[in-house]
Amino acid sequence: MMNALRLIDGVPEKLFQQRTFQALSEITQSLERLRNLGLMQSHRIALTHRGLRYLDSVVGEFLPL
Repeated sequence: MMNALRLIDGVPEKLFQQRTFQALSEITQSLERLRNLGLMQSHRIALTHRGLRYLDSVVGEFLPL
């Protein structure tokens, strides 16, 4: 996930489960929160231009507490 967010084009959502063996629903809340802040694109696991400026904070949203 951390490497996918560093890619300009990101990855399609459908690859998340295939690559991580976890359901996309596990990160849906984080995705929605980041999308509402304008940091992630709407239909891909990819950052917006603004999101790239806050990459470390975005990645932190997906790490367990």
